[in-house]
Amino acid sequence: MRYQLEFPRNKVVLCVHVDQQLTDKNMEMYYGREHMDTASADPAPIWLKEMYDIDGIVGMSFIQRYELHIEKAKVFSWDDLAPQIVEILRRYLSPEGEATETAEPKRWTAADELEYQRSERMWAGLDSVFGED
Repeated sequence: MRYQLEFPRNKVVLCVHVDQQLTDKNMEMYYGREHMDTASADPAPIWLKEMYDIDGIVGMSFIQRYELHIEKAKVFSWDDLAPQIVEILRRYLSPEGEATETAEPKRWTAADELEYQRSERMWAGLDSVFGED
Protein backbone atom coordinates (compact mmCIF):
# COMPACT_ATOMS: atom_id res chain seq x y z
CA MET A 1 0.00 0.00 0.00
CA ARG A 2 1.27 3.45 -0.87
CA TYR A 3 -0.05 6.44 1.05
CA GLN A 4 0.41 10.12 1.78
CA LEU A 5 -0.77 12.03 4.83
CA GLU A 6 -2.20 15.52 4.49
CA PHE A 7 -2.81 17.91 7.36
CA PRO A 8 -5.34 20.52 6.14
CA ARG A 9 -6.24 23.90 7.63
CA ASN A 10 -8.54 22.29 10.18
CA LYS A 11 -6.11 20.96 12.82
CA VAL A 12 -8.43 18.18 14.02
CA VAL A 13 -8.62 16.57 10.54
CA LEU A 14 -6.15 14.25 8.84
CA CYS A 15 -6.53 13.17 5.20
CA VAL A 16 -5.02 9.84 4.22
CA HIS A 17 -4.56 9.35 0.48
CA VAL A 18 -4.01 5.73 -0.61
CA ASP A 19 -3.38 3.93 -3.91
CA GLN A 20 -6.28 1.52 -3.42
CA GLN A 21 -9.97 2.27 -3.64
CA LEU A 22 -11.45 2.56 -0.14
CA THR A 23 -15.10 2.82 -1.14
CA ASP A 24 -17.25 2.63 -4.23
CA LYS A 25 -19.41 5.55 -3.10
CA ASN A 26 -18.73 9.20 -3.76
CA MET A 27 -19.23 10.27 -0.16
CA GLU A 28 -19.78 8.54 3.18
CA MET A 29 -19.61 9.93 6.70
CA TYR A 30 -19.43 8.12 10.02
CA TYR A 31 -19.65 9.74 13.45
CA GLY A 32 -18.97 7.04 16.02
CA ARG A 33 -19.07 3.26 15.92
CA GLU A 34 -22.81 3.26 16.67
CA HIS A 35 -23.43 5.27 13.48
CA MET A 36 -21.63 2.74 11.27
CA ASP A 37 -24.45 0.26 10.87
CA THR A 38 -27.12 2.87 10.12
CA ALA A 39 -25.16 5.29 7.92
CA SER A 40 -25.48 3.23 4.75
CA ALA A 41 -27.33 0.26 3.32
CA ASP A 42 -23.95 -1.48 3.02
CA PRO A 43 -22.06 -2.47 6.18
CA ALA A 44 -18.94 -0.46 6.94
CA PRO A 45 -15.62 -2.24 6.36
CA ILE A 46 -14.17 -3.96 9.44
CA TRP A 47 -11.01 -1.84 9.27
CA LEU A 48 -13.12 1.32 9.48
CA LYS A 49 -14.76 0.01 12.64
CA GLU A 50 -11.29 -0.73 14.05
CA MET A 51 -10.35 2.93 13.64
CA TYR A 52 -12.84 3.73 16.41
CA ASP A 53 -10.84 1.49 18.75
CA ILE A 54 -8.12 4.15 18.61
CA ASP A 55 -8.68 6.56 21.50
CA GLY A 56 -9.27 10.05 20.16
CA ILE A 57 -10.94 9.27 16.82
CA VAL A 58 -14.38 10.93 16.66
CA GLY A 59 -15.37 10.87 12.98
CA MET A 60 -14.43 9.54 9.57
CA SER A 61 -15.55 10.21 6.05
CA PHE A 62 -14.78 9.32 2.48
CA ILE A 63 -14.85 12.43 0.31
CA GLN A 64 -13.26 10.63 -2.61
CA ARG A 65 -12.75 6.94 -3.28
CA TYR A 66 -9.01 6.99 -2.50
CA GLU A 67 -9.09 9.42 0.41
CA LEU A 68 -10.08 8.96 4.04
CA HIS A 69 -10.73 11.99 6.27
CA ILE A 70 -10.36 11.35 9.98
CA GLU A 71 -11.40 13.70 12.76
CA LYS A 72 -9.85 13.56 16.22
CA ALA A 73 -10.70 15.08 19.57
CA LYS A 74 -8.64 18.23 20.20
CA VAL A 75 -6.61 16.88 23.13
CA PHE A 76 -5.08 14.08 21.04
CA SER A 77 -1.99 14.37 18.84
CA TRP A 78 -1.68 13.27 15.22
CA ASP A 79 1.88 12.22 16.07
CA ASP A 80 0.37 9.50 18.27
CA LEU A 81 -2.68 8.66 16.14
CA ALA A 82 -1.30 8.63 12.58
CA PRO A 83 0.97 5.57 13.00
CA GLN A 84 -1.96 3.57 14.41
CA ILE A 85 -4.18 4.64 11.51
CA VAL A 86 -1.57 3.71 8.90
CA GLU A 87 -1.05 0.30 10.56
CA ILE A 88 -4.77 -0.53 10.40
CA LEU A 89 -4.89 0.48 6.73
CA ARG A 90 -1.77 -1.54 5.96
CA ARG A 91 -3.13 -4.63 7.70
CA TYR A 92 -6.32 -4.60 5.64
CA LEU A 93 -5.19 -3.11 2.32
CA SER A 94 -1.80 -4.79 2.09
CA PRO A 95 -1.74 -7.72 4.53
CA GLU A 96 1.36 -9.33 2.99
CA GLY A 97 3.17 -6.10 2.26
CA GLU A 98 4.19 -2.88 3.82
CA ALA A 99 2.94 0.66 3.86
CA THR A 100 5.12 3.03 1.85
CA GLU A 101 4.79 6.77 2.33
CA THR A 102 5.03 8.26 -1.18
CA ALA A 103 5.94 11.77 -0.06
CA GLU A 104 6.46 13.83 3.05
CA PRO A 105 3.17 14.69 4.77
CA LYS A 106 1.54 17.74 3.23
CA ARG A 107 1.02 20.37 5.89
CA TRP A 108 -0.96 23.61 5.75
CA THR A 109 1.56 26.40 5.24
CA ALA A 110 1.59 30.18 5.52
CA ALA A 111 1.43 30.30 1.70
CA ASP A 112 -1.67 28.08 1.76
CA GLU A 113 -3.25 30.41 4.30
CA LEU A 114 -2.50 33.49 2.16
CA GLU A 115 -4.02 31.79 -0.90
CA TYR A 116 -7.06 30.77 1.13
CA GLN A 117 -7.58 34.32 2.40
CA ARG A 118 -7.11 35.76 -1.11
CA SER A 119 -9.73 33.35 -2.39
CA GLU A 120 -12.11 34.27 0.44
CA ARG A 121 -11.74 37.98 -0.40
CA MET A 122 -12.37 37.24 -4.07
CA TRP A 123 -15.57 35.32 -3.27
CA ALA A 124 -16.70 38.05 -0.87
CA GLY A 125 -16.21 40.55 -3.70
CA LEU A 126 -18.33 38.42 -6.03
CA ASP A 127 -21.06 38.20 -3.40
CA SER A 128 -21.22 41.99 -3.22
CA VAL A 129 -21.34 42.24 -7.03
CA PHE A 130 -24.28 39.82 -7.18
CA GLY A 131 -26.04 41.31 -4.15
CA GLU A 132 -25.52 38.40 -1.76
CA ASP A 133 -24.35 39.00 1.79
